[in-house]
Amino acid sequence: MDKRHIIYFFIVYVLLLSLFSIYSPRTGIHDTGEYVTIAKAISGINNASLFSAHSIVYPVFLSFFINLSQGMLILKLTSIFWIFATSLVLYRYTKFGKKAFLLFALSPIVWYISIEVSPILPVTFLFLLSYLNLKWWDEHRKLKNLVLSGILMGFSVALWGGSLFLLGILGLVYLLNRKVSTALIFLVAAAVGFSPRLIIDHVMFGFFLQTTLRYFGANVTTLIGLGSSKVPGITLDLLLKVFLWIAPGLILIFIKRRKELRKEFWVILLFLLFFFFRSGQGRGIKYFIIIAPLVCLYLAQVLTKKQLIISSVLAVAVVLFWVAPYHFADYEEAYYQEDLISIRDELGYDTIIAGPSKVLSYSLYLWSDTPRIIWYEDFKLSKGVDQKYSEYVFAQGQTKLPLRKRMYLEISLLGDENNFDNLPIVAPRDMDFNEDGYVLEKCFRVLCVYSPVSEVVFNA
Repeated sequence: MDKRHIIYFFIVYVLLLSLFSIYSPRTGIHDTGEYVTIAKAISGINNASLFSAHSIVYPVFLSFFINLSQGMLILKLTSIFWIFATSLVLYRYTKFGKKAFLLFALSPIVWYISIEVSPILPVTFLFLLSYLNLKWWDEHRKLKNLVLSGILMGFSVALWGGSLFLLGILGLVYLLNRKVSTALIFLVAAAVGFSPRLIIDHVMFGFFLQTTLRYFGANVTTLIGLGSSKVPGITLDLLLKVFLWIAPGLILIFIKRRKELRKEFWVILLFLLFFFFRSGQGRGIKYFIIIAPLVCLYLAQVLTKKQLIISSVLAVAVVLFWVAPYHFADYEEAYYQEDLISIRDELGYDTIIAGPSKVLSYSLYLWSDTPRIIWYEDFKLSKGVDQKYSEYVFAQGQTKLPLRKRMYLEISLLGDENNFDNLPIVAPRDMDFNEDGYVLEKCFRVLCVYSPVSEVVFNA
């Protein structure tokens, strides 16, 4: 393709991807509710108490766009921007740009992730730029490339804590046998890139390590089996998606490995192994968008023209018959705002209790301050003796040396004292919901309202 055809392809590609994302009723795969709810709160839309287990740097970024236009449209367009920017870098700054761009543009995972509003997409862009700069430094020894790579990687960690492993991969592959001073320069640059997270945490929470400790604490408790979440088991669904959604020719990476591409091979392999065993479930495929540009760049160098055509045809087929049906199936959550507004206007409820694990889903779609949404977990907590969400205790056992004092650590997550006795509970129609002292008051399109028995009798 000549330059003119590439431009036409870019325009059609971005247009189709935008329409695909905008008209899909889905708004994300995982954690979108958390990021968007925080972004809305920063913008002044407060309809739920916030849950923050991740960095809030990206929600701060999103809040600027929400101030321009409220709704998911502008947020989805920001996601398309990151995909476009990543595609442009692949085309403009890599040796096999045209082939790499074509593979990336048709990659099923790109179309799957296009509806996602989360930092995974900017992390993909930053990781690619960081990798390219580190590769250029490896080839030409220009200090600016090493420093820029570190800053970009550090900012990637600021956006999403999981990027710390990405930083480790690049350091292991490219800096392991280098001078200590080289690694220190890279790490100092990464610290500079990470600093916006510390600053934002200090401004928003009054403690510069708030989200950092929260994120890594949650992951550690999960890994050792103490948290409410568990490390997911491995599924065949994820394995199939890894080999077919990133690029149908992915298997050829392991068959046609070139000696001159050994560093790229190890970056890709380490990423695939870590996130495959860490993600487990099919929805974890979203994290693999981060490595997709490198996979496409690698394949662009090893695929023949015939293999490229076959891979592209298979990719289009996967998008049409696997990804698209999932994104355009009837999605009940798309009607949440309509029902929540009806509950407020018809039944007069300005505050409701969300059904189990539904607060972020309700808040994600609700673009007004009312009805105010209370966490079901807070409601249950208010019924208890104390206000502890969870408690972790470490008691040191017997030691070989006779210590006079032994270590005892106790960490608790606390809630505020509240009384939610007279509030209705709103749960999806398809949820098998039952709460003592509550009866069904009315069902709307996808949501049902359960009111306290005393309130129903009084209203009658």
